[in-house]
Amino acid sequence: GYTVLRAGSYGALSAAAGIGGGTGDGVNMYRADSSWSRSDGFRDHSGYEIWNVQGGVKRNFRNGSHLKLNSYWNDTAYDLPGPLSPHDALHNPEKSAYPDDHARIHSYGFALSGKGVINDDNRIEGSYTLSRRESHEVLR
Repeated sequence: GYTVLRAGSYGALSAAAGIGGGTGDGVNMYRADSSWSRSDGFRDHSGYEIWNVQGGVKRNFRNGSHLKLNSYWNDTAYDLPGPLSPHDALHNPEKSAYPDDHARIHSYGFALSGKGVINDDNRIEGSYTLSRRESHEVLR
């Protein structure tokens, strides 16, 4: 497993944690990770906040075949400060042209994949992915 904490300028903070493992013989494996990060941004109203969670399980078979299931979830919020005039970009670069604009994005999905070994020269592989992304913007 692991844990990470970070801090930086402009209110930047992040944290992440994860774990993975399996049976000693390598037949069954798993992993799970999560993270969070945020920042106020350099410009006024240019911050963001991001949440992520992902994980998966895998089953290996003796002949080299396997089945794997992975999933993820993400929630992201962005402030959208807007473009600056050349004058403001030079003299007031932290200004926000549109302080009320923002966007929010949610996404999640699953993936199932597998490999079947038929013999030394032949195998069959397949995968199926199901995902969804939703976004909402407020632009004034």
